[in-house]
Order: sequence, then C-alpha cells, then structure tokens
Amino acid sequence: MTNSNSGFFVSERPSYSQQKSIEKKKFKIHGFKFFQYALNQIREEVYNYTSLGHNKGLDASAVAIYVGLHSKCSSAGLLDADFHVSALSKELNIPTATGANGINQLLDRGLIIERETDKKNQYEIVGYAANNLSREESGNPDKKLNYFTVPFDLIQTTVLASLVSKKSPRGIILMLEILNDFRQKLRGEKAFASDYKTERKTSTLKDKLGKSSSKRVREVLEVLSPIFTFKPIDLEERKPRLDVITRVRKSVTQIWVRKYEIHIKPGCIIEKEAHNEETTKAYKDADYRLRLLKLPIFQKDRIGIRAAYKGSVKEIAQFIKSKKQKTKLLRDSMQHALEQLEDFLRKGNKIKSVGAFINVKLQEYVIQFLDDNNLYIDIETFYHQAEAPIPAIWEKYRIHKKALLA
Repeated sequence: MTNSNSGFFVSERPSYSQQKSIEKKKFKIHGFKFFQYALNQIREEVYNYTSLGHNKGLDASAVAIYVGLHSKCSSAGLLDADFHVSALSKELNIPTATGANGINQLLDRGLIIERETDKKNQYEIVGYAANNLSREESGNPDKKLNYFTVPFDLIQTTVLASLVSKKSPRGIILMLEILNDFRQKLRGEKAFASDYKTERKTSTLKDKLGKSSSKRVREVLEVLSPIFTFKPIDLEERKPRLDVITRVRKSVTQIWVRKYEIHIKPGCIIEKEAHNEETTKAYKDADYRLRLLKLPIFQKDRIGIRAAYKGSVKEIAQFIKSKKQKTKLLRDSMQHALEQLEDFLRKGNKIKSVGAFINVKLQEYVIQFLDDNNLYIDIETFYHQAEAPIPAIWEKYRIHKKALLA
C-alpha cells in the first residue's frame, strides 16, 4: 500500500511476471536545468568558504533562492524584467526578508549579476549562458552539456522552506547531489518511473549533512520526502550489552540502518516526449538571441513565445508523417520568427510586445510551410479521423486555403 505522506515507504509493485510483459520506456525528470558548475560553486561556498576568503558560508536562504532562480530563468540564464525576489520568496514559502538576504548574498558572491537592457536591468545567473551551449552551438568539439534536472514539484513543496528554517544549506546540496545521480540512472529504459534508484550509506549522509547521529539524518530525509522515497536497507540488529540488561529493567534491541535505497517520487518523472529536443533548441535559440538584442523580456513575453510555438508549430508537427518535414518545421519556424524580429529592429522600428510579434511570425511560417509542402489533405484527414479539437492555427489555415481557391 502506498503511503504518500512519508518518504520511507515504497508503493506495492506488480509481480515479476506482470512487469516482464510491460513495455519499457524512456523517462525524464519534469523540471529545470541545474548545471554541474553551479553545484560545484555552491559546494565551495558552503563547505570551503574560508578558501574563498569569506568569514562564513553561504546561508540556506541564499542556496534556496539560487535554486529558485534556476526555475525562473531563460535558457540564457536571464530572469524576466518583471521578476521580483519577493514573489519568488512567497512561492518558496520563505519570508520576504529572508529571500532578500539570500539574493544579496548571491550578488555579493558574484553568483548572480544585474545585466543592462534598454529599459530595465535584469538579474542574470553567472555562467548559465556559457554552460548551456552544446558542442555545435559553442563551436568547441570538446565541450559537452553537463547538467541535471530539478523537478518543478520541488517549488510547490515546503522542502526548501523547511531546510531554510533548519538553517541547512547542506540539506539542499544533498538533495541536488541525489538528483545529479538520477541524471545517469534515467538514461536507461524502465517499465515504471519508480524502477530508478540510487543508494547512500548512513555514514555518508552524516558526513554530508554534518550530523553526528542517525536521528538527525532521518529528520532531514523526512524533509526531503515529498521528492524522494528512502527505503532502509542493509540493516544491523544491535542487542544491548549484558551489563546494560542487568542494570535496566527492560532491554531494547536496536535496528541500525547502514544504507538507504532512494527512489525519486513518480510524480516528478514523465515519459520522454518525441521531438522534445527540437522544441528545446527552439526555446533556447529564442532566449539567447533575445539576450543579445538586449530587449527587456517580461514573463508574459517568455510564456507567450512558448505558448505560440506549442499552439502553432508543435500542434501541426505532430500530424506530419515525414520525419524530415517535421524536424524542419520544428527547427526553422523559430529561426524565421527571430530573423524577422532582428530585421524589424535593425530598421529602427520600436516593438510593443515581443511575444505578440513572434506569435504572428510563427503563424506566417506555418501557413507558408503547409502550402510549400502540400500538407493540407494529410493534416485535415488526421484531424477528421482523430476527431480532435481544431486549434486556432488550423482554422486560420483553412481560411487562408479558401481564400487561395476563391
């Protein structure tokens, strides 16, 4: 039976014979990127702060805000122009003053900076943009992306708030290190999301958390239970010494946990989406090129661009049979929209809404693409057979098609 309120129980599983008949799939953590360089930085700031010339380590509030900033930034490491640390603090369930103190520490340590744009400065996570480039994008054949994924669910829990309250930056770092382990584990195919696991010795957890007792370790593991399930393994039974039995009326046999098997909660994992790589590249390209244009990008713009791409481009791409045509649509549509934006600005024009402009140009590209590749009948047939709701972009294309035939 599943106990959803504790991190120390595992759900009942189908029998071995039932599992064998179930198709294995590829899964991924549904979340945001956190780079290895960033983890290394905060480790140094917490564990080895004296070697960096500081009198004290980074507070848990600063580490929590640093993680929260990664959940809000663009692919180029920029926070929206209308970002407020008070709103992030509220979302993380920590006091506003605590969040402000955290971001000030990050600024003082150079982990984030304020970047100039045309109208308003924006926070930028130092090193994010440089580390988010692939071999092809950077032109360096030896470079590779080195990151893991933090689940979006973390932001909706009280995990970070509890660790801030406990003044435990080490607890946040431990959480990130466990998630880093799952980066490798999730590369294989499994029948169920809960099949992925990693392990930690109790002695290692004590050392990482700076705790002297197993009880203190369990308290931190309980805080992490909304994200992970901890299953005690490698148990040791310790009977009381004979002299203790003679002195104490009732003797107690203790069970010592030497190691924990760790599973990430299934709700944090989703099945890998087909053509997700091209979608990610399109979003990244938009973020980097907008950063270079030094336009102040607000949250509504960033959300609007992604919604427009999903509604106009991905919606149509899913019904295209040809892999080559599908990839071209997913890849070139955003490139076209961004080139149109750059050309528009180069001519000295002012823009009211970046998101609205990109949306129009994406729709223009999709309509032209469908005409050039004669895809009307194929896609109309798909919508008819599937009895799927007709999206706005397809309604626009129908009107466009009728106008051509009139």
